[in-house]
Amino acid sequence: MKWLAVDYGDSRTGLAGCDAGETITSPITPQIEEKSMNKVAAAVTEVFAARGAEGLVCGLPKNMDGTEGSRANKSRRFAQRLANTAGVPVVLWDERRTTVSAAAILADNDTFGAKRKERLDSVSAAVILESFLNWRAHHPDEEPPELVRPEGCSNRCAYCVIPSLRGKYRSRPMNELLDEAAELASAGVKELIVIAQDITRYGTDLNGEHQLAKLLKELCKLDFHWIRLHYLYPTDTTDELIDVIASEPKIVKYLDIPIQHCNDTILKAMNRRDTKADLLAL
Repeated sequence: MKWLAVDYGDSRTGLAGCDAGETITSPITPQIEEKSMNKVAAAVTEVFAARGAEGLVCGLPKNMDGTEGSRANKSRRFAQRLANTAGVPVVLWDERRTTVSAAAILADNDTFGAKRKERLDSVSAAVILESFLNWRAHHPDEEPPELVRPEGCSNRCAYCVIPSLRGKYRSRPMNELLDEAAELASAGVKELIVIAQDITRYGTDLNGEHQLAKLLKELCKLDFHWIRLHYLYPTDTTDELIDVIASEPKIVKYLDIPIQHCNDTILKAMNRRDTKADLLAL
């Protein structure tokens, strides 16, 4: 099975791949010189597709005592972004001392200075991949300890392939979302887009309750100028949510709602959960 490993960084990201027999790993150059998490995820996805890879591994930079700090949290967010972009699960793999090992490999090959900088992150990715493949060789029937799955959808519309590709809808814990939003606000971001296949379903898979209205109230306390919502489904747009949207000045008064049709027969054929009466009531 061909794997692609990622050593994600703030300004440089290294990649490495292996052969289908999982015996030979090699760094991929040039490295990705990009700071935007979305652009890095898109670039990695392009390489993943071009190489015909089947699995993704992302390094998780834990502290030496096994705890996790801001770098690990950022790598976790990137892994989720990558899973969503590539549409496949991403293995998170402990990368402690990876950079030290990569630097030693380059030193043994008399690679220093600018050339070392050009290859360090890619060689680090190769070290991550070798460690993961060694684990796979000794645990052939086991799922990796940490697997980040694409955020999917549970609506199962008859015409849509997303649930088959990405699986069921999965809500992230609210504290994680608020921490990430606070970091964006402190960095000067002025417009926040809350986006998923169906944001109105948020929280129902965590405790059975719709939690989008509560989340939006907390987000509106942060230093954003605007908060934009994509996408809201008719059947889960509650009265509480409508009241929050109406009362919070930061929330843009534009709603992207995939109505699709207003004929009950066609809606049923589409496997939609709403009816014409529901849409008119909304």
